[in-house]
Amino acid sequence: MTILVARLLLGGMFAIAALAKLAERGGARRAVVAFGVPRTATPFVASAIIAAELGIAALLLAGPWSS
Repeated sequence: MTILVARLLLGGMFAIAALAKLAERGGARRAVVAFGVPRTATPFVASAIIAAELGIAALLLAGPWSS
């Protein structure tokens, strides 16, 4: 039961983080630039981070019901 709750909470946090970045894509790009990523790669890196967060959230949230 503890593992289920942990997966749901962590998956929810990843989903919220990804949705927040989708709502404010300019802020996500500025954050990526602040980390030192070259400006030419910024759109790709920001999109990759959002996609990774959504993917991790999907795997964490779908996992408890698949087993």
